[in-house]
Amino acid sequence: MSQQGGPKKRRGSAFTELLSIFLHLDHRLPVLEASAFLFFSGVLLFSSVSNGDASSAFSYMAGPGGLSLTSLILVVLILKNLASGWGNDFEKGTMQTFLTYPLSRGKVFLARLVSSLLVPLGLLTLAQFSAVFLIAPSFAQAHFGSLLLGFLASLTAPLLIAALVVLAVLWAKSGGVPFAVGLVAYFMILIFSAFLFSMGSSGGYYYLVWAVFFINPIYAFSSYFNNQAWFGYYHLVPTYAQAVGLLAANLLLSLVLLAVGALLFVKRTEA
Repeated sequence: MSQQGGPKKRRGSAFTELLSIFLHLDHRLPVLEASAFLFFSGVLLFSSVSNGDASSAFSYMAGPGGLSLTSLILVVLILKNLASGWGNDFEKGTMQTFLTYPLSRGKVFLARLVSSLLVPLGLLTLAQFSAVFLIAPSFAQAHFGSLLLGFLASLTAPLLIAALVVLAVLWAKSGGVPFAVGLVAYFMILIFSAFLFSMGSSGGYYYLVWAVFFINPIYAFSSYFNNQAWFGYYHLVPTYAQAVGLLAANLLLSLVLLAVGALLFVKRTEA
């Protein structure tokens, strides 16, 4: 029994040690912490959220069309960590050193992903939700579901681009070009979402509207909520279940792409 427990403990220690190295590399400067603090302070000082309905709760978290402060911070920090961090590991050869740890390549990938993606996501989630609960606890409790949906919807475009950047970095084994392409792709999603949604709604091209609903589920929820408030302002209005399903499908797509990234990481590091 002791012989079986020893290696497990060493593997756990190796994962923790490798994760701490990645955290140090990704967050040597407290940019993420400073951004979360400034966002938290800004919400406390300037937000007027104190009452309203589910629509206002969703809009508070999601922002107009995805242009929320949360999304912008996430895009810059996540893409920076993913592209520059992962890219430098390959370009400088340090990834080969990390692969010498007594861990599977899948766990090395997981440790890198936790440091560059999940830690920023977790910190900003804590900052945004703690801020709204301090400002308007009754409002936050009454509309927690809409707040959560708005936050998740605001993450869809950044997470999708982040997953694609991971694939691009692993394929190219460099970070410069994937970072630039990722930023451009993110803003293209926001711009074309607004353009295609307007064109599809006004011209009756409902396949374009459904495509926008899938790529940027913020529009699906905004259409659903605003139809309730503005009596059919949009031509095509999804049901609540359809909007939630579109959000889940988008997040699932990002998870699938990250799983493909894990397989590609194993393949590229074995070559």
